[in-house]
Amino acid sequence: MKRVLAAAVLVAFMPTANAQDQAKSAMTHAGEFRVRNTFEMNQSGNKNTKPTHENTIDQRFKLGLGFRANEKLAFNATLLQASAWGQGASTTTGNFGSAATSTEGQTGEENFISVNEAYATWMISDEFSLKFGRMNFGFGNGTVMSVNDWEQQPVSFEGVVGGYEAEFGKIQAFGFKYHDLNSEGGNTSKTSDPQWNAYGLVFDLKTMPEVLKSVNVFAIQDVSDATSTLDAQNELRLGASVGLAVSMIDFSATYVHLTGDSKSNATPEVKTDLEQSMMHAELGVNLPDLMGARFFVGYHQDSGDGDSTDDKEETYDSYFYERHANAGHMDIVGWGNLTNIYVGAMAKPMDDTTVGLTYHMFQKTEKTDAVVAGTYGDALFSGGTVNTDDKIGDEIDLWAQHNYDNGLTITARLGYFMPGGALDKLAPKRDEDVTQAMLEAKMTF
Repeated sequence: MKRVLAAAVLVAFMPTANAQDQAKSAMTHAGEFRVRNTFEMNQSGNKNTKPTHENTIDQRFKLGLGFRANEKLAFNATLLQASAWGQGASTTTGNFGSAATSTEGQTGEENFISVNEAYATWMISDEFSLKFGRMNFGFGNGTVMSVNDWEQQPVSFEGVVGGYEAEFGKIQAFGFKYHDLNSEGGNTSKTSDPQWNAYGLVFDLKTMPEVLKSVNVFAIQDVSDATSTLDAQNELRLGASVGLAVSMIDFSATYVHLTGDSKSNATPEVKTDLEQSMMHAELGVNLPDLMGARFFVGYHQDSGDGDSTDDKEETYDSYFYERHANAGHMDIVGWGNLTNIYVGAMAKPMDDTTVGLTYHMFQKTEKTDAVVAGTYGDALFSGGTVNTDDKIGDEIDLWAQHNYDNGLTITARLGYFMPGGALDKLAPKRDEDVTQAMLEAKMTF
């Protein structure tokens, strides 16, 4: 009888409890649709290499969904569709009805909507939080780990992020599983369950003097097992970044040092020591009364490997840095054995319009090491760039952006790359200038 009464009481209160939970729950959504046309003329730096021009139109649709179950638990997901206009040469025109096969190229894949993020957040208390699942993750000024949202596919990781936030600062600890190496069929790993994992600790200072705008320090440990195609990695990445502003002057700087070793899966085992570094600094002068103008100069240097015959690997591993914002807007050159000196200016001739101009001077840090290609640099750097000349080239970037009231943003960019001796001494020569024009429309809702 007592059980019957207890069940009756529970049933009686269930609608009320459910109504209370519904009052606390909520759903949110946000989205973005963008189309980007990029035209590159003479992308290989040699007019005799065909095709000499390339025009690509990319589109991307992102839909962010959020569900808050109550004050403590929430779920977020980001759905993504990214594609390039035009079907592969081996596909039937207009055939968008089936998944990708060996004869359909990428057509079927472009029909799919992928899940770029899917994670839950648990607010353990007012100070402690826990996120777990697949998520975008970045910190500091984006020179080490960044979402890389300029790319078609933003970077996402699977794992756990714990956070503690107080008045003095914010601490994040994460553990990400980059690769499950045991899923690679036929590998010859020496371990029973080969994996590639990363563990990190990130601290952002909040209570600081007015002159300081940001202080960030971090430590990241990568540990991976060896397989038939991958060396075992044990590397520690330590670094810090700072940003400050005094009157019209602003300054930001980042330094990263990487140590550790890698071990081959061969017998006998071959060990390589890792000793790499990166520094990036920018100084700006702000003139608010001159159309909000800002003039800036920057210096970037990351290490290269000057001796490929020793037991050290010194070419900087750029990790997940923000590629588009840190080595020229043309995305021809990437980090790794790179020295970049740049100057530029930007202004707002109208409240919703921003224009900018930047000049980059790219060099190899070590003459005898190769150049790392950016997103659009494969054709220019194909075949290797190892010679005794350290001048990669110069780049001029001109861009303008206008924001409309309805959530539409139009961005136009013109880039001009002039190859240096590291390219024009190759065979065949890459001594002719590369021109790149980009027009993008992005709608957010």
